[in-house]
Amino acid sequence: MDLQHSTRRRLRSPFVTVGAAARLAGVSPTVLASRLESHSLPGYQLGRRWFIPEAELRRAMTSRVSAPLADGPAAAVHELTGHLPRVLDADTLAAFFGIRRVLLGDVLGIPRLAFVTRSERVTTVGVLGSTLLAGRNDSRYFPEHTRSAALRVA
Repeated sequence: MDLQHSTRRRLRSPFVTVGAAARLAGVSPTVLASRLESHSLPGYQLGRRWFIPEAELRRAMTSRVSAPLADGPAAAVHELTGHLPRVLDADTLAAFFGIRRVLLGDVLGIPRLAFVTRSERVTTVGVLGSTLLAGRNDSRYFPEHTRSAALRVA
């Protein structure tokens, strides 16, 4: 069994949906979405979807202060991606984001992702990290004009 296949089988998405995050925070999904948009809760907006890292959300809820990790957004992205293999296929990306494979193209802005074969390499973990940094809603580190980076096919 190859590393990519074994990683995919045990990979659990580090993200929760807006609805699940709202339940954890004890607020409505509308209130949670407005907090994401106002940068008071951690999240990544890729395409039209929000990806909320569960560990960061829990830290923000327990501290009652919405502060990034001490080392900033890069540390937060490394926490999310540090366990991934260097080269990623579409199934691994779908498992990482916790979405169906057919939605990857919309989320990452690559329409052809819906048509790649199961074992075809799609991108690297470095490019995924750059994409996450670009979509992070932390305005203290990423002014609006720097958030337009797109994931490129490796």
